[in-house]
Amino acid sequence: MALIQSTLNQLRTASALSPTDQYYTTDLGQEGFWYEDGTGSPTDDNTGTVLFNTSGTNQIFRRVFDAGFVNAKWFGAKGDGIVDDTSSIQAALEFISKTNDPYADNEASFGGGTVFLPRGVYMVTYTLLIGQNCRLIGVNDRYHFE
Repeated sequence: MALIQSTLNQLRTASALSPTDQYYTTDLGQEGFWYEDGTGSPTDDNTGTVLFNTSGTNQIFRRVFDAGFVNAKWFGAKGDGIVDDTSSIQAALEFISKTNDPYADNEASFGGGTVFLPRGVYMVTYTLLIGQNCRLIGVNDRYHFE
């Protein structure tokens, strides 16, 4: 087993990735460990915790993370005050809210958990829907609402 350094795009497009290797993505704000978990379809890809390989192998890669805690940047949030982060934050909230994730362990399968917003300014242009037993927390130097 080897540890392979990669980007999210490389995991999605590279061919002949070994199921015995572990992968570490280096994309800024989306760093993390991944493992190959069989095959799936493009609809399985949620950007944050599941990636679908499009090279023809139909491999699925799953992020290694603590059950019940996800980072909004894993789902594409930028926190730069320019890009609209609403859909990325909502995707993270929807993931953590799911009650039927067949790959979650028993402790996480009840639904709920925490979505973390790292330091930054997040542009939100419509109401976020926060599910039952879910929290949205973040870090910033100041509160800023407009």
